[in-house]
Parts: sequence; structure tokens; C-alpha cells
Amino acid sequence: KEIYIDETSVNKLLIQNEEPVKKMSLENLDLNSVEKQLEAHPMIENAEVYIDLESRFHADIKQREPIARVIGKKEFYIDSHGEIMPLSENYSARVPIILDLDEKSIKPAYELIKHIRQDLFFNHQTTLIKTYPKNLFGFKLRNHDFDVFVGKAENLEQKFMNFKAF
Repeated sequence: KEIYIDETSVNKLLIQNEEPVKKMSLENLDLNSVEKQLEAHPMIENAEVYIDLESRFHADIKQREPIARVIGKKEFYIDSHGEIMPLSENYSARVPIILDLDEKSIKPAYELIKHIRQDLFFNHQTTLIKTYPKNLFGFKLRNHDFDVFVGKAENLEQKFMNFKAF
């Protein structure tokens, strides 16, 4: 599995408190605030913090999942919830690239990416998504010399079905 945030980074986040966790007694440790601190990190989707029966501290982390990488004036990922996610210092995700997407067009681009990911053929074949003015999109398929123009990210089920029939 891809690692966007490693154990060392999580440990550093945990000791950034004013009082390091190691020096606190278990009774004084506010697990909820520790979870919130971890979840504030841009690579973490969810954190579950608990102390087991042997008084050991645990932090279970769920990373955010990138589904597309935007390359242009700004570079970032779009995650599985349609939110902006920074690039990772640890790993580069193998996801379709979107060229020159501005932040105002993330929602329609996310709808297109979601649809591509739900289709086995398109998910495997799509390498590049092109953006055009007025929230119009197209994409490039692996091993093919043509671009597929989608237009607006609406009626995608019908558009993809028509393309497959073609």
C-alpha cells in the first residue's frame, strides 16, 4: 500500500503538543484532542487514538486517498472526497493527471474522475484528463492516438455508454 504519511511523521505530530505524550499520565491525556491534532494533518483522513488494557498508547491512521493529480500553476492531488490534497514527500500516486485545472473546476472534474474510476475499462485506460474553458473536459486513453472529448461533466453514464458502443 502507498504511504503518504509514515510512522515517523505521525510520531512527530504526536510529540508536537506543548507537553509530549510520553511525559503525560494516562489520566491527563485527552485522546479526543490528540485525534483532532492528527486529523488536522493534510494526509490523514481519520485517526483513532486509544489506550489498550496494558496501558499502551495506539494511533490507528487512515490516509487520504488521491484519485487524480493536478499539474499546472498549482500542483496537488484530488482525494476520494473531491478535496484538495497536497503532494506527498514520501510517494507519488499512480493516478490520472489533470492538466491546468483551476480550483473553481474541482467539483466537475471530481465528478468525471469518479465516473472514470467506477468503470473498469476507463479506470485502467485513462492516463490524462484535459481541461478546456467553461468546465469542459476530455481525456486520453493508454495506447491510443486520439483524445476523447467529454464536454461538461454531466450525463456521464450516457456519454460513456455511447463511447463504448462506438
